[in-house]
Amino acid sequence: MGQAASLALFIGVPIVQGMVGGLLTGKDVKDWFPTLKKPKWTPPDWAIGPLWSTFYTITGVASWLVLKHGGYSAQALPLGLCAAQYVFNFAWTPIFFKARRLDIAFADVLVMLGFTGLATIEYFKVSPAAGGLMTSYVAWQCFVAALNYRIWKDNQKVED
Repeated sequence: MGQAASLALFIGVPIVQGMVGGLLTGKDVKDWFPTLKKPKWTPPDWAIGPLWSTFYTITGVASWLVLKHGGYSAQALPLGLCAAQYVFNFAWTPIFFKARRLDIAFADVLVMLGFTGLATIEYFKVSPAAGGLMTSYVAWQCFVAALNYRIWKDNQKVED
């Protein structure tokens, strides 16, 4: 596979994952999410898709940069950690929006953040540029965790 094709794959897979999650939960996002109490610092609905797409692109580029240093077998640990965070990332959407388990979604986002943090450390060891890209995603996930927590705590009666 050529450089451009592998880069497109590394960017495309997480974006498609996000799109699938959105398709699975679109009705709940539209009908249920607006009924929840949310802090003033909640991003506007129109910004969520572009924000996630941006971070999926960033993680795709970072992963591709790591891959370029020896391939999959040489970079199994950092790429595996990033893949693990994608599993928890994908799981979060139906947990939060379909199951409406804000508490479990918060636990999920913390695990996701842990894998992302570990991946970022490993990415820095392989490629400082890749690690640097991942730091913005870690910051975003910290924000998402704080937002998830605040929504959970502010809506405990709604959740029950």
